[in-house]
Amino acid sequence: MTLKLPKPNLPTFSGKYAEWVPFHDLFKSTVDANTSLSNIQKLQYLKTSLRDEPAQLLSQLPTSNNNYEVAMKLLEDRYDNTRMILRTHLDAIINLPDIRQGTPDALRKMVTVYVENTMAISAMGLDSGGDYIWVHLLAKKMGDETRKHWERYSKGDKPQNMTEMTQFLEERARA
Repeated sequence: MTLKLPKPNLPTFSGKYAEWVPFHDLFKSTVDANTSLSNIQKLQYLKTSLRDEPAQLLSQLPTSNNNYEVAMKLLEDRYDNTRMILRTHLDAIINLPDIRQGTPDALRKMVTVYVENTMAISAMGLDSGGDYIWVHLLAKKMGDETRKHWERYSKGDKPQNMTEMTQFLEERARA
C-alpha cells in the first residue's frame, strides 16, 4: 500500500523582504524543480502565488512558455536584495515596542522576534551581530522592574550574552 501525502499549499508572496527567501526557496523546490510541469504551468503557479506589488509587477506579462524565466528574473532582480532583507530583520528587532509591563506574552514575544530574525540572518550566511549590542538594546526595551530582575539574574561584571538573556526572559515569562 502506498501512502499519498497531501498536496502542499503553494507559498504566497506579497512583496515583504522578510518573506522573500522562504517564498523563493519553497517555490523553487515545489514548483520550479518539478520536471513534470511545463514553463507555462510554472508561470501560472507563480502568478497565482503573488499578491500586491509582485502580482502587479507581473500583471502585464503574458502567460506563455517563454515568460516563466522572465518572470522569475524580474522578481529576483527586485526582491533578492540581501541588504534590504537584512535591514528588515534588524528593524524587526530594533523596532520592538518597549515592554513596561513585563507580562509573559510580552516577554515571549521579545524572545520570539529576536530568535526568528537572528535565525533568518544566520540562514542567509550572515553574522547576526554581536550579542552585546542586542543585550543592550533589548534591556533598554524592558520595563524598570524586569530590567532590575535581569541585572540581579546576571551577576558580576562580565558582558552579558543573548543566550543568558533569552533564558532569563523565558524563565521570567513562566514565572
